This record gives sequence, C-alpha cells and structure tokens, in this order.
Amino acid sequence: MQMTNTANEKHQQLVNAFSNEAFQKEINQYRHDIEQELGKFIEWLLTQLESSQLIFRSPESRIKSKAGFSDKISRKDYIHNWQIDGNERNIQNEILKKLPDLIGFRITCFFMKDEEIIYEKLKLYYTENKFQCIHLNFDEKTTQKNGHKIYKVSGHYQDKVSFELQIKSAVHNIWGEVEHKTIYKGSQFAIDLKQRQTITSEVFNILSASDQQLLSLFTHKYTEQDLICGLFAEKTRRHVAEASDTEYLAGHYKSFFDIFLQAERDNIAAFIASSLSGTPYAKTTVEVDDSCTKILLFADNIKDTFLEYYLQVQYNISQELHDFSGYDAFIQYLASTIISTYSSSDEEDPDIIEDDAFSEPEDFEDEGASDSKGLDMLLIVLKDKLPDAFKEGK
Repeated sequence: MQMTNTANEKHQQLVNAFSNEAFQKEINQYRHDIEQELGKFIEWLLTQLESSQLIFRSPESRIKSKAGFSDKISRKDYIHNWQIDGNERNIQNEILKKLPDLIGFRITCFFMKDEEIIYEKLKLYYTENKFQCIHLNFDEKTTQKNGHKIYKVSGHYQDKVSFELQIKSAVHNIWGEVEHKTIYKGSQFAIDLKQRQTITSEVFNILSASDQQLLSLFTHKYTEQDLICGLFAEKTRRHVAEASDTEYLAGHYKSFFDIFLQAERDNIAAFIASSLSGTPYAKTTVEVDDSCTKILLFADNIKDTFLEYYLQVQYNISQELHDFSGYDAFIQYLASTIISTYSSSDEEDPDIIEDDAFSEPEDFEDEGASDSKGLDMLLIVLKDKLPDAFKEGK
C-alpha cells in the first residue's frame, strides 16, 4: 500500500528520531542497565540449576537496527497507532515505550530441555520481586506459527523502555536464525517456499536429535580421573592460553595428562582443591639432579626431537603446578619424569623387548650403548604421548 504524503512524513520523522545519535546512545545505556539486572538473575540462576544444566553466563543483546525499525513501523502500522506530534523527544519517548522489541535479550542454555526450566526459574525470580525497575509479561504465547515452543517474555524497564527476553538453547538458536532469514524474512511468494519450509522442518528434527545425543554424552558418568583432568584444564586454561597465545589447547592438555598424570596426581588434586575453596595454591619448586648424565642426555634428545612450540605449551601448563628456574629446567624435569615413570615398566613391556629374549650376557652391548638404546625407547614412549609434536628429521 502506497503511503500518503502525511504518512510518508510521519514515517520519516520516526526514522529520523530513531536514528538520532544521542538517542541511540540513550538506548544503549538502557540496554546496559537492563543487562546488569539480567546478569544478577543469571548469577542467582546458577545457584538453582543442576550441574548438567549449563548456560552461557552473559546474556546476548541487540538493539533494533534502523532497517528493521523502518520495516516494522510500516508492517505494524505504528504511524497511525502511535502519537506522532512532530516533537522529536516525544517521538523518541513513544519509541522507547511502545516498540516491543526495541532491545532484545537472549539467555542461551546448552540443551533444549532446559529452556522451560529456565523460563520457570525466571518466573519464580520475578514473583519474588528480585528485579529492580523491571516489569515482565508472562502471558506471551510460547507456541510459534511453525508449531515449535519458544520461551520469551516482553518487559518494561523503569516503565518507559520496552524490551524482549528469549530463552533458547544453542541448537534452537542456530536453527531459529536460519529459519528467520530464509522463511520469515524471505519473500512469501517465493516459488520454493514450501520446499524451504520442508527442509527447515527436517533440519530442526535432525538438530533436536543431535541435541538429545549431545545431552546423553554430556550427562554420562565420569570417572574420578576424568573429573580431575577436566577441572584442572578448566581452572588453568585462561592462563595457559594467554601464555601460549592459542585457544586450541585440548590436544596439549591430553598430552600433559598422558605424560604427567601418574607423577602429578597429588599436585593436581591439591591445585583443584585450592581453586574450589578459593585459597591460594602453593607451587612447589622443582629440583632435578643436574649431575645425572642420563637425565641431561635425554633432555638434549627431547629438545632435538620435538618442536619447541609443543614443549613450550607443556612448560606453560606445568608452571601452574611448579616453579621452574627456566625452560631448560622444565625439559630436565620432563626427562626425569619420563625416565622414572616409564623405565621400569618398559623393561617388562613385550612390545619393546628384543625378540631374542634368551641372549647370553656377552651378546649385550656395552653400558653406554645400552643407555643410548634405553633413551631411544623412552623417546618412542614420548612420541606416543606427543603424537602431533614430533617432527620427522628435525
């Protein structure tokens, strides 16, 4: 429908008032203030949820875009339903109060089954009057046109700013964005609209099944060792990531546990206990017998065989538990750990013992050669622990 000149003028007045830079800053300040209140709810929520009910700690938020605002005031006929008197401040107050999704917030959980649980927790938090200056409407429909449940509430802040809050799982969120852009925001006269709807419906079913599978994986019972390793990685990840200048640490932690867990279990457990109780962890000072030729020789072999980058990450992880005088001291400690942990067991490992187990004493090499062969075997052990770190021919 073509708008009249008066309607065009009002439309432009609305867009100009909305686009005003100072007004956008004002909206952003309201966004920040509401986000602070929702942050308090999330902190409370974390005390109410079970360990398997995970959420992202910070709410996501967005302000309606200029293009989205312009489109919506036409679709919803706000030009005729709002009071538009030509005064820019009055128009801005009208926008603040009456545009229902002027500011959008989203609390994201990991699994779809937790959406309703968090929604009910939000209702409880609200009925107990824990919010400041926030009014919520829980009478919103929770069933969309596509038949899927959506948990959302409309709200007002200080009785003058409208916002919308959604609770969505990560999978539901991804699917919703795709559907919104391919169907809801797309042309309703597209010749392939029905095919799009069918495909997105099938994708939703696949994602729902994936959500259930991921939940099953997540809630399976962990061993004590799994928990020790997982907690240590979680509590140290930020420091190690900064020191190593990488966020991709999963493989490095696996290598660390493969190498050190047997020797470091007590120290790792003590570190976790300190972290959970909020008390400082007292690092131990590592002292290696630097007069031991075997340790020094093996340390040199390690540095010659493995990429320094991978060893450096192991050093950064180990520094969460110990104080070292430097990188070389850590390499000697690594050599000492491998020797003490694996030497005795490797002698009995049938995969490493020579085929000829009945050789006469005189058939064995001299002591130095024997030590060299032993270190070579220990390098094989270490290569197994650091599979991605070995560089052939270095």
